[in-house]
Amino acid sequence: MNGAQLGAFVVASVLLIVMPGVDMALLARQVVAHGRRAAFITLAGLGTGIFIHTTLAAIGLSAVLMASATGYTAVKIIGAVYLIWIGLHTLLATRLRGGVEDNGDGNAAADGRDRPMAVHHAFALGLVSNVTNPKVALFFLTFLPQFVDPDANVPAQTAALGLLFCAMGIAFLAVYILALARVSTWLSRSAVQRTIERVTGTVLVALGLRLAVDR
Repeated sequence: MNGAQLGAFVVASVLLIVMPGVDMALLARQVVAHGRRAAFITLAGLGTGIFIHTTLAAIGLSAVLMASATGYTAVKIIGAVYLIWIGLHTLLATRLRGGVEDNGDGNAAADGRDRPMAVHHAFALGLVSNVTNPKVALFFLTFLPQFVDPDANVPAQTAALGLLFCAMGIAFLAVYILALARVSTWLSRSAVQRTIERVTGTVLVALGLRLAVDR
């Protein structure tokens, strides 16, 4: 791969990374509901998921999955159900929290946030949502090959590009988390938090439904 190809890959990757999607919705939910620490742990799970997809694409297993209608459908349904479950859970938690606040319960958190999320739960949230999304595997099989030299070591190039994409994505999402955290005082206001959680919960359900019906 020459410098021009690498430059084109970086530009295309940046445009794709900044496009709103599941990852940004999940991280916004985490910052608002559980704080910056939980969001960064979820980001680590997302990064691990991307690394897994990169590895599978490099050794050709993703191609096998894409070639199997049954395998693709199974992974797609699992991913869709998971996203819908997260979205509905977010919406329900928002409604329950609103009821507690309306009743004047002194046990409600002062800033409206849920209790801190366990590390393994936060990590699994990012990992599972990424690994069970077959569109990510499809992305690596359709996007990366456009920048791979077929006359060179294809698996090595695929792995290198995938890791570069992963690093760029994590860097952007880390800045995104920090930006949200900077306005966390405003975001943590009960009314604002409920609004954001309702929006992110609805988006996650919509993305899950879209994934479920996608062919």
